[in-house]
Amino acid sequence: MKAKIYIFIFLVSTGMATIFACQNNDTFNMPDPQDGEQSCRNIVINESLYDTAPRDNFIIKDAIIKHDSLIIMVQYGGGCGTTSFNLITEGYFMESNPVQLDILLSFEDEDLCEAAIQEQICFDMTKLATLYKDSYLANQGTIILRLQGYPDSLEYIF
Repeated sequence: MKAKIYIFIFLVSTGMATIFACQNNDTFNMPDPQDGEQSCRNIVINESLYDTAPRDNFIIKDAIIKHDSLIIMVQYGGGCGTTSFNLITEGYFMESNPVQLDILLSFEDEDLCEAAIQEQICFDMTKLATLYKDSYLANQGTIILRLQGYPDSLEYIF
């Protein structure tokens, strides 16, 4: 038993330990937001905040859209302090077919620890659907989301 504790302490002290917010090895294993088990954060639509938002270091491992939710898997160094993520857009659609929208995952890291943290974050996209519907007087639509720092675009159909 002591050997296991020493190995864990060694891994934590060398920054080699990884703390996962996931419960298994699936990339995305959070409950379906439609089931009401997962509360998703709201997207922020604000031009000035988009330009001034905190942009501390993190990696976007993966991102998917499921129903009206954007689920993002992130990795960052931490484990003992305060961190916060916000999804922000200026709210200006690029005129294409379908329209495109730049979005930014802002990260503020007040955590001085260095363990590799992997976390899934869920964002409610219904404000974007409402913005689109109001802008184009439509009942449905498609938005191509261009998430800064993520190589693939994401298609949000509502």
